[in-house]
Amino acid sequence: MGQKRNRIAGFTLIELLVVIAIIAVLIALLLPAVQQAREAARRSQCKNNLKQIGLAMHNYHDTFSMFPPGGIGYKFTAAATDAPQLGVFSALVMILPYIDQGTLYNKFTFTESYANPVNAPFANTLINNFLCPSYSGKNIASAYQYRGFSAFNAAVTNYVGVQGYATTGGSISASSKTSLPANQLGMFWANSDTRIRDVTDGTSATFLYGEYRPTIMELVGYSPFDYDSRWSPWILGVTLEGSGGVKSMRYGPNQTFVKNAYASDWTILPFSSQHTGGVHMSNVDGSVGFVSDNIDINVWRYRSSRSGGEIVSGEI
Repeated sequence: MGQKRNRIAGFTLIELLVVIAIIAVLIALLLPAVQQAREAARRSQCKNNLKQIGLAMHNYHDTFSMFPPGGIGYKFTAAATDAPQLGVFSALVMILPYIDQGTLYNKFTFTESYANPVNAPFANTLINNFLCPSYSGKNIASAYQYRGFSAFNAAVTNYVGVQGYATTGGSISASSKTSLPANQLGMFWANSDTRIRDVTDGTSATFLYGEYRPTIMELVGYSPFDYDSRWSPWILGVTLEGSGGVKSMRYGPNQTFVKNAYASDWTILPFSSQHTGGVHMSNVDGSVGFVSDNIDINVWRYRSSRSGGEIVSGEI
């Protein structure tokens, strides 16, 4: 009588390959959905960062009856032999006590330059609320050696204030407040003291702060950390417009430029992000919206002025 053989259960090679192929297809289908979900979460956090910055700006306004200055103690002259400038701390420094960073705020000596050794050690302090989660560039970079001070490491920010658009084409320089041209219509500049009552265009129709991606400066071949760096939260963090000024509002969101076309123009700093399709911008009323790269350029410029008299929708 022959012995009965028991069949061992298991997968054949073909069945195993089919299972692996099915799993691979499922992963390929699910991965984009997971990435989209993660980016949606990052965009939501970025929007919330701007929301918190706007709220802190309003708390500052409630305390001092004005928004923080775009930069304090700023007086720039071109002579290389000038004494080191004082201050140049941005509005983001001024609101530190209102985002639970009062201890850091108290470490700064505001009668000295940000580059002074008494302040430089704190300039590399990263504030998560000042960084977009989607940003993939450097968080810490070497700041420019300036006015006799040694180069130092500075933290990066992805949010800068709106200084406005020079409708007459004249320069809006970062000089002392008293020498600003009449076409200065933004919310921030050196030693600024704007108030809600100054926003006659409407608080829901006027940009306050927006996203900036520092790596865009690398496209034009200039160091993204210069003396009045707008991409460090500690240094004059405003964006402006005009001949010799930053061309933030002359161009739409996320525009890039050919280096050779602007070889002498180191000030091309359009609002930019790593989000697909646009940038987050906050309004003076504290609301935050996502502005499309395809926004009409005139609407984009109008929204950068607090009292230009333009009539635009409050919707972004």
